Amino acid sequence: MVTRQYQLKKNFFCSLIILSFVLSCAAQETDSGTKQDRSLMVGINITQVIVGDMELYVKYKFHKKHSVMIAGGYDFNFIDQGTKCDPDELISGYGEGDNTELWKTYFYGQGPSARLGYDFIYDSGERLEKFFSISVIAKSRVYNDYLFLPLHAGAGVCESGKQSILGASIYFGVDRKYKKYAFRFYGGAGFRYLWNDVHWEKQALYPYDPSEENFTRHHALPSFDFGIIFYFKALG
Repeated sequence: MVTRQYQLKKNFFCSLIILSFVLSCAAQETDSGTKQDRSLMVGINITQVIVGDMELYVKYKFHKKHSVMIAGGYDFNFIDQGTKCDPDELISGYGEGDNTELWKTYFYGQGPSARLGYDFIYDSGERLEKFFSISVIAKSRVYNDYLFLPLHAGAGVCESGKQSILGASIYFGVDRKYKKYAFRFYGGAGFRYLWNDVHWEKQALYPYDPSEENFTRHHALPSFDFGIIFYFKALG
């Protein structure tokens, strides 16, 4: 299972490298008549910063209708919904209503993040550019000693894990341009796929199953995203 997960990650990042290379070649092949359309911009996603996802965005516009974006940073994850283990809470998880829903584990932990995107600008004016964008994302998060209330157990367990997140999204939006900076307003949808290498601490409160001490949890879920990115012009 770990080998397959490693291979999927390897293929994902190889695809990013290949895509970056192809787009770089395309940029170099554009004729000299489009030089005035080229620019390099650096920015931050204001919406992400509010929730603790600190990424630096770099956008290169190599044609009047095409640009690429790469971003990387660290997700401090201010909206982490995990609860630290407490001895009293470990025995309070009775009842179906208290079970931990798997989608909530998407918000567990902190760690590095990266993304790559491509924009197609289908309507451009002096002040506004309308675009649609395809973006891929990769994150790695670690969390320790979170209370988890499984479906089949009579009490909670202490869970730690290392979570890998891969995903893709399609966005639509508009860039409001100024001389030295721009604001991007966007919205879109996609999916996220989670691989979570989980460790459960041994509990004396219910019959212990060694097969559930260390295991991998897989989960897919839709994603919906909207926000504002602030860019300032570095070159062009």
